[in-house]
Amino acid sequence: MKELLEQIQNKIFETNDLSVDEQIGVLEPLFAKVYDICHSDEIDIRDMLKLSQLENQLTRRIIDTVPLIEPSNNINENDRIIEQVIYYSRKKMESTYGCSIVKDSLKARSLDFCNIVIETAKNLGVPAVKFNLIEHFKIPFKHYIVIAYLDNNYYLIDLTYQQYFILGNNFKNRYYEHPSYTKVCDIGRRILDIDKECAHDIIKYGYVKDEKLIKHYFDAFMDLSDNELMDNGYDYLKVILDSLKGSNDKSEKTLYNKMNF
Repeated sequence: MKELLEQIQNKIFETNDLSVDEQIGVLEPLFAKVYDICHSDEIDIRDMLKLSQLENQLTRRIIDTVPLIEPSNNINENDRIIEQVIYYSRKKMESTYGCSIVKDSLKARSLDFCNIVIETAKNLGVPAVKFNLIEHFKIPFKHYIVIAYLDNNYYLIDLTYQQYFILGNNFKNRYYEHPSYTKVCDIGRRILDIDKECAHDIIKYGYVKDEKLIKHYFDAFMDLSDNELMDNGYDYLKVILDSLKGSNDKSEKTLYNKMNF
């Protein structure tokens, strides 16, 4: 194992100037050998730490889309309002946490971002509620999103989705259990296989509202849960929104009462 990890370290250095696809071609067979060992054997904690260090060195994205800081020239009034929410949220996130929306992965920032989105949406009069996907679909990690509602449209807002397209997290067969870690495999690659438009729109604009794109967003997570794929995006939203039943919170009542799927 140690020799294999050292070989990967050397190959990372050698392939730094290659394209992402070329780098995957060189590194993925080596990482596959490591993950096979992780699936079948008890791994020394020091080797696990080294493996994580190697993955964390690979910070390039497997999709060339970057977040759009300024709002687009959208002619739909409600979409423009949502894009204002996202614009102010992204700017506040950068100033509050000293991060770069364009350059950083925003890994482990989904709750921070959602809290800012909720605050911004409230200031702009947009009903919005945050949800932790682990509570509704039993995926093996926390990930927070915001669902907003305007004029018969539900908006799925995810401003840290780009974290799932980092190269070091997207080698095949990466999912495995360990007493100290749960590694999650290639969500980014799977969503690109399902629907590149969905990945592009969420990373660039920060939201989707189209039923098909909402479905594809959730489909990419379902292999990591005990849930079966649902027939459409609104079925996924209904699972989440049903949890708001009986709430006295104004935004939560609005999102629940407007369900008309």
